[in-house]
Amino acid sequence: MQSRFGIFIFRRCSLLTLLLVCLASCSTVDETATRWFSSDTHAAAVFEGRLLQGKANFTSAREASIRLQAMEPPSLGCLGTLRFTGTGGGIAGFTCSDGMTVSIPFQSLSALRGTGRVRVGESMFALTYGLRPEMAAAFLALPAARLVPPKPAVAASTAAP
Repeated sequence: MQSRFGIFIFRRCSLLTLLLVCLASCSTVDETATRWFSSDTHAAAVFEGRLLQGKANFTSAREASIRLQAMEPPSLGCLGTLRFTGTGGGIAGFTCSDGMTVSIPFQSLSALRGTGRVRVGESMFALTYGLRPEMAAAFLALPAARLVPPKPAVAASTAAP
């Protein structure tokens, strides 16, 4: 009787261990698949005349993470999540390095493109993601040249021809 009970416990523990290993493997596979099937797009925002640029990373059909950084001093960074709440848009929530938090309603122009804006105090916070610089600049009320990253300078060759 005691040996049957020991075998029963051994089988149950083995089954539980196998189940836990399978679950851990599934989460690793899911994380890897998420990275493989995610999409990055350019994101830009303007707040109080400051340009912030970065990336929006879409990891599912209904959500993206956005990382923005100010292009000029003083330093300002914002991290946020874009959540679709309907077929045509949703809410983007940001927390910035200066302590500001903001929720921006956005309109989706396609699966990976959209715009949004909200008033924060006396200023507007305008956001674009997935748009070409000309389109984003028009929405953000900026010259398109400000949204194009500067090209690195090519060092002059010192070798004789």
